[in-house]
Amino acid sequence: MVENTEVLELGLGAEQRRRLFKFTDAGGEVVALVGERTVPVARLVAGKLRSTPLPVRLCYAGPVLSADAGRFHQRRETYQVGAELVGARGATADAEVIALAARCLEAPPASLQVDVGHAEFFQGSWTRSSCPTP
Repeated sequence: MVENTEVLELGLGAEQRRRLFKFTDAGGEVVALVGERTVPVARLVAGKLRSTPLPVRLCYAGPVLSADAGRFHQRRETYQVGAELVGARGATADAEVIALAARCLEAPPASLQVDVGHAEFFQGSWTRSSCPTP
């Protein structure tokens, strides 16, 4: 639930950084409450799992918090479940993750929000031509 702000702020815009719930821990470090689970998973892969052969398949579930009251339908806390496929690319990798999501949706909970992300969007290397045609 708590991460170093330097880790959480990577890749965030000024407004997103402003909305983090921040406080100082007993050692004087500025930390923040986790607003999503992707950054801690990326840190795990880059650290403890660095020597693990790729691709790495991980899933996670846990509470997340937001200072943006409208983000979770007027709630500050919600539960995030996700899956990461690290070190695989192409249509087959995309299809694997989408198929996993589809299986999870067969028995949906009462309230559900689905977000699909792709690292290449943030690296600037995604183009319309790289998107597989149906």
